[in-house]
Amino acid sequence: MHLVIYNRKVGTMAAIKRFLLDEEAASATEYAIMLSLLLMVIVSTVATLGTKANNAFNNAASNL
Repeated sequence: MHLVIYNRKVGTMAAIKRFLLDEEAASATEYAIMLSLLLMVIVSTVATLGTKANNAFNNAASNL
């Protein structure tokens, strides 16, 4: 049984090594990072615009 666990660890380490050396995995990781940065920019922009629009409507409503 100990040998099976050892082989499983070696298989897992080999899979991790293949993943780290795989160029497609690096590209997928880069795309994921770019997508997360883009989403952070979009969310912060929408939040800022929402706050400014809310302030504009509140000013218009108070002037009525």
